[in-house]
Amino acid sequence: MNTRVIIHTASLTAISAPPWREKYFTVSLKLLPSHITFYKIIPKIEEESSLSYYDEYRSLNKKIKKSLKAYDRSVKVYLKIEYTPSKRPSYKRGKYNSIISCDSSTRLSLTKNFQWWEKLDKLISIKRYEEAIKCCNKALEINPLDDMAWCYLGDIEICRKRYEEGIKYYDRALEINVKEELFWYKKGRSLCEMEKYEEALKCYDRALEIIPDDFMLLYNKADILCTLKRFREAIKCYDDFAEVNPESKVSCIEFKANVFCREKNYEKELECYEEILQIDRKNSRAWRNKGNILCRSGRYKEGLECYNRCSDLDLSDRSSREKKARILCKLERYEEALKCYDELLMISPESIFYWNKKGDLLYGLARYEEALYCYDNLLIYLPSRVNRYFTGLSGRKNDWIRKTQETRGNIFYKLGKYKESLECYDKILEIMPDSVSALVNKAFILSIYSKKEKRQELQEEIRACFSRIGAMGPGEKEGYVNSEYLRDFIMLNGGES
Repeated sequence: MNTRVIIHTASLTAISAPPWREKYFTVSLKLLPSHITFYKIIPKIEEESSLSYYDEYRSLNKKIKKSLKAYDRSVKVYLKIEYTPSKRPSYKRGKYNSIISCDSSTRLSLTKNFQWWEKLDKLISIKRYEEAIKCCNKALEINPLDDMAWCYLGDIEICRKRYEEGIKYYDRALEINVKEELFWYKKGRSLCEMEKYEEALKCYDRALEIIPDDFMLLYNKADILCTLKRFREAIKCYDDFAEVNPESKVSCIEFKANVFCREKNYEKELECYEEILQIDRKNSRAWRNKGNILCRSGRYKEGLECYNRCSDLDLSDRSSREKKARILCKLERYEEALKCYDELLMISPESIFYWNKKGDLLYGLARYEEALYCYDNLLIYLPSRVNRYFTGLSGRKNDWIRKTQETRGNIFYKLGKYKESLECYDKILEIMPDSVSALVNKAFILSIYSKKEKRQELQEEIRACFSRIGAMGPGEKEGYVNSEYLRDFIMLNGGES
């Protein structure tokens, strides 16, 4: 096996191999840091190699915009290659990438090739719709009967929420290839968005005639039936499927349970999960869902036992531990709830949600030093978590900071650490200068601090806080209508009004 094949195989394995294939995954990861560099120097080794650029695209698969540029370089190299029998390897590489290019100068068929679809998928995913349309139109210039090109045009319209136009393109694709279940599925899904459920059902039925063992199609059909409150028909879908496909029996029972849940028939839902557990006692999801039903009906002791079984079977399961902690708090079994949050933080040590929940619980128990430790960790991990999950939502980040610093300020006040408490409110005012609650709390702490330390100069800072509040509009002071009373209280405790 040559070097190219080794690196190429390793990169694809590292990107796509499931973690349980540990041997291959580990070997691939050792090679992964250098494989992008390798692809960049390949053109120097293999002159005019379009495949090397395609390999670079694959290695940059998750960085969509960069990967598309690699696609385009691959095409440019291909177009310089003149096909002759003596250049068969180059021809193969060219063919591999020309299908991606959708360029009218090539005579090769653009239909039914996954590499070309990959590029369109990426263009659509980053909302570069005009480029995607041009790509489809070039494909249709070469082959007007390219059903996938018509289908992608439909996808673009659906992404733009133009459902009727999208359905017209799907209909055109179906005129060319009526036996393609994907087109029926996409048309059905679009009709669902338009709430034309009866028509959507017909589409899913046609798709199931072509591929009767497609579980996703069956699920979509059953979902529509549930929307139409036709629960018995939805259940029959799963029963019929399980009869023909016994290997899918557990999945069918689980989805039947979902139908019963939507019907609010919780006893039947519970029976479904008990049936699953008779088949497979190690099904952690069934234990968790059974626990959910039991806790929902107030049978907390049995529900907690189910959550324990789920946690024992799946050491990385967070959902059951979260729900267990919530129920334990409800039952006022706080120490056990804290253990749940400790386990959750072992699984996800950077989770701002778990640090916050644990901190709030400790705060409620008046264990202030421990609560501070949790809030401090929350503030450490907050920037990276916000960047990862709340990109563009700076307001959400500020809310987290405000709430956390406000609680920290309260804790320091209770501990008699007034200087540290003031620092917390100052940090809130740095990002939210018009926060009435922060200004009021700061003024209150200043009054206590002033009285304790006998520092009359702090009275000016107190007046400045209330001046800022007074300059705000009525809406901004909502919830602090008694601020004049509070000011009098502060001045009585801290000095002159």
